[in-house]
Amino acid sequence: MGPQFQTNLGNTMTEDIAKLYSPVIRDHANQPRNCRRLLSANFRASSKNPLCGDCITVFLRVEDGIVREVSFESFGCALCRASASLLSEAAQGLTWQGVCELGRAVEAMATQGRTSSLCQGELLALGGVHPFPARIPCVLLPWQTVLEAFDPKPSC
Repeated sequence: MGPQFQTNLGNTMTEDIAKLYSPVIRDHANQPRNCRRLLSANFRASSKNPLCGDCITVFLRVEDGIVREVSFESFGCALCRASASLLSEAAQGLTWQGVCELGRAVEAMATQGRTSSLCQGELLALGGVHPFPARIPCVLLPWQTVLEAFDPKPSC
C-alpha cells in the first residue's frame, strides 16, 4: 500500500481506506469477472452516475424466472467495476426477487453498515464503503442498474 496519511484521527483513516480497497475489491477491479457484452442477454439496462462519471451496462440472460448469466460493460472507478464483478457472480442462479433482496442487503451494508445473512463471502468487501458516503453511489450503481433491467419490475 502507498504512503500512509497522517490525520488527527490516528490510524482510523488508513484502516478505513484499507477496508475500502481491500484485496477482494482490488482483485475484482483489476480482473473483473464477466466483463463483456452478453450476446444472449434477454434483459439489459444502462446507467450513469453524473457526479463521478461512472457508466455501466448490465446484461442478463433469464430463463424461467432464474438469472442464468450476468455480464456487464463499464467505464468508471475501481469500486464500481469491482461491485459489478461481484454482482455478476452473486446474481447467477437467483430469482429476480432474490437479486432484488440481495441488492437491498448490499445497499443496507453500504449505507448503514448493517450486515445481512444474504451478504456472504466476497460480497462483505462492499461494506468497506460505508465510512465514505461520497463513494457509496459507485458501489450501488451496478445493483441499481440490474434492477432496472428487469421487466416487469420486481417489488422489493
